[in-house]
Amino acid sequence: MSAETGVRKGIKITADEAASLDPQQIAVLLPDASPQTEVEGQTFCTSIQCPYCGKSGRCNTDPMPGKYYRCINCGALFRS
Repeated sequence: MSAETGVRKGIKITADEAASLDPQQIAVLLPDASPQTEVEGQTFCTSIQCPYCGKSGRCNTDPMPGKYYRCINCGALFRS
């Protein structure tokens, strides 16, 4: 995670990798007006930046390495 912005940058995936994913493996990012650094309920929220369009969104789960996300702006699939 970048110490300056508090936003993790996503990693692009291949078309074959995207096509082989089970839809239940894909989390959709939530709108992110500003980077989240506080606890919402009992879940820590982290901002993640789409590697395709650069738009940031937040996840309501810990972005473990290898977790897949769909960008809220361009719809691209990527992993954390």
